[in-house]
Amino acid sequence: MRRLLLAPVLLLLACDASEPTAYVPTYDPDSNEPVASTEFCSLLARNTCAVLRPCCHALPFAFDEAKCRQSSRALCEARRSRSMELGLVYDDVQAGRCVRGTAILLPECRSPADRLSADVLEACKMVFHGGRRIGASCDVRNPVECAPPRLGSYVACSSGRCAERRLIEGGESCEARPSDCAPWLVCEGEPRRCTALFHPLGAPCSAFGSSVDRCDTSRDRYCDTTESPPVCKALPGFGERCDVGRGCASPWRCDVDRSGQTACTDAKPLGTTCNDDKECGSKLCSGKPDSRIGRFCVPSGIGAPITSPGLAQLDPVDYVARIAAACSGVIPEGAGSLAPFTLPTEK
Repeated sequence: MRRLLLAPVLLLLACDASEPTAYVPTYDPDSNEPVASTEFCSLLARNTCAVLRPCCHALPFAFDEAKCRQSSRALCEARRSRSMELGLVYDDVQAGRCVRGTAILLPECRSPADRLSADVLEACKMVFHGGRRIGASCDVRNPVECAPPRLGSYVACSSGRCAERRLIEGGESCEARPSDCAPWLVCEGEPRRCTALFHPLGAPCSAFGSSVDRCDTSRDRYCDTTESPPVCKALPGFGERCDVGRGCASPWRCDVDRSGQTACTDAKPLGTTCNDDKECGSKLCSGKPDSRIGRFCVPSGIGAPITSPGLAQLDPVDYVARIAAACSGVIPEGAGSLAPFTLPTEK
């Protein structure tokens, strides 16, 4: 199956008096209400923009709800059309879970790692899928050829046959199937078992060989290698001594006074110009220094646009990253102009 390479775009968002009413999505994991194919992309775009709205707040570009929904829908419609051309099935129940579940996919502008969000991600990837049942022959190169037998199930092409995957929980052996650990776990250790993706505070961060850097840096933690054994610790807070290279907890930065003493002090807020990540409370300074925009502090949870792992899979992380590119200030490589992106006409 060929990949659909959607070119990264830069949307220069501006205030618009005609913006639609802001919508705040909620998620009920027990709901199995379907969503019609004709409504899927418009509803997904509405919920996606609602999730992005707080992440875009206070950046140099004011958030434009109408343009966000239009560009979000354009990406979705492109994938929907191509999926239909390939003869894939539209699953209205998976679509319903995907649309509603968008509400929980970007808490604090970060991608979550838990069972509830993993189920939503799987539903989104299976909105368009093939019709091969469990036990039928399949091509391992096609990630959506097999049909999930029920909502919430995980399927894959294993050894040339469609099979239902069971996510391996924490503490269970993963010797035979290391890739089947739940998304918030990783297969490691001797013997190999599914363990926490990040070590908690106070836990040895070198307990499993190469995982010395597996403290959750997005939660202001680091691996203190001066301890024996090294342990995960919290970064210092306001007024505390700090290491310039390691920095401070958000939203502070490590500053050095004239006497050479260090202390955590106020960092630059979102939307202010910067030259280095350490200057920003979000720990991310992004943009292009040689452009008219320059570089400024942006939310740490939103990265540059990435390539979708599969043509028909609607990967919400990739989808959100693309739409978020504009309001996060991430300017795609090769963008020779800062002119607003011209969206295709919607049908």
